[in-house]
Amino acid sequence: MKVLEVISELDNGGVENLMLNYCSRINDSFDFTFTTYDAKEGKHEKDFLNIGKIVRLPRIHSGIVKCCKETKNCIINGKFDIVHIHQGYLGVIALYYAKKYKVKKIILHAHVAFLPEGIIKKLIRKRLTNYCLNSCKNFMACSKDAAEWMWGSRINATIMKNAVLPKMFAFSNDLRKCKRMELGITDRFVVGCVGRICDQKNPAFTLEVFSQLIRIRPNAYLLMIGNGDLEHEMKELAKTLGVSEAVLFMGTRTDVNELLNAMDVFLLPSKYEGLGIAYVEAQINGLKCFASREGVPQEAAIDGDMEFISLSENASIWAKRINEIQDNDNRKSKVQEAIVSGYDIDTEAGKLKDYYLR
Repeated sequence: MKVLEVISELDNGGVENLMLNYCSRINDSFDFTFTTYDAKEGKHEKDFLNIGKIVRLPRIHSGIVKCCKETKNCIINGKFDIVHIHQGYLGVIALYYAKKYKVKKIILHAHVAFLPEGIIKKLIRKRLTNYCLNSCKNFMACSKDAAEWMWGSRINATIMKNAVLPKMFAFSNDLRKCKRMELGITDRFVVGCVGRICDQKNPAFTLEVFSQLIRIRPNAYLLMIGNGDLEHEMKELAKTLGVSEAVLFMGTRTDVNELLNAMDVFLLPSKYEGLGIAYVEAQINGLKCFASREGVPQEAAIDGDMEFISLSENASIWAKRINEIQDNDNRKSKVQEAIVSGYDIDTEAGKLKDYYLR
C-alpha cells in the first residue's frame, strides 16, 4: 500500500519528529513517500530516506502555478492509496489533486490550535476550512483542542497522540550528575526550554521570565535547546537583559532525553500549540512544566505536572511561581502515566497502521 505523507519540511520540528517515530515503526507494511517544501536539506532527511522516498516540492510563494503543477505530478505519478496531509486547512492544493485523481483515502491532519490571527486570516481560514470539510471524509488531530479549533465541534476527528518512547525519557540521577558536570552547572538551578527559537514558542518572554527569576534566585541558569530564525535576536536580547552569562543557547541536539535530566524545571510559554510534544517528554522525566493558559491544550498535562499561567500575567509572576520549585534531583519518572495516557509510540503506531488499513 502506497502512502504519501504531505509534510512541510523534514527538519527537526515536532511534526517531522512525530511522523518519523510513527512511520519507522510501520514501514514494513507501507511504501512511504514524504514531501518537503524546503529547498535545503533538512536534518532528518537521511532518516526519512531509510524508511521511504522523498519528493521535494516548491513552496507556494515561489509561484502557485509551479506549486500546483508539481503537486499534481507527484500525486499522479505516485499512484498513492493514501494521502495523509499534515498541513491542516493549508493543505488544500494536495487535497484538491488527491481528490481529483481519486486517491482512495485522504486524511487531513491538524497539528496546531489557537493560532493568533487577524480578521483577514480568520476569513481565509474559514473559506479554506469549508472547502476541506466538503472535500474530505477523514480528519485527524493531535488533541481535542486542535481538532475543534481546526475542524469545528461537529467533526468527529481521530486523535493521533504526539506519542514518544516513554522509557527513553525516564529520569536518571546518574545522567543528571553526568550532564550537569559536563555543562559545568552542578550548583545551578536549571531552567530548561526545548523548541524552535521562533515567534510561536515565545522565546523573548522566556528570557524576560528568566531575567526576573535570576533576580530572586541568583544561581538560576537557562538551557535553550533548539534553533530558529530568532536565535541571533534572542542572543542579543539576553545581553540587553544582562543574563547572557547565565543562558546557554545549545542549538539542535540529539540528546534532549538526556539533557532533560540536568534540568530542575521546564519553561515553554508558547503562543500556540496543537499539543506540544516537548511538554510530554519533560513530564515523563518528572519535570514540572510551565506553559501558557491561552496557547497550550490542557490535554498536554499527563499527571498534574503542568502549571498553566496566562500570558497576560507579567514575567515576574511567572518567575515567582517557578521559584517555588525546589532543586529536583530525586524526582519520579512518569513512564507508566504516559503509557496510560496514550503517549506510548509502539501502541499508538499500531493504531495508525490499523487506521490506514481500514
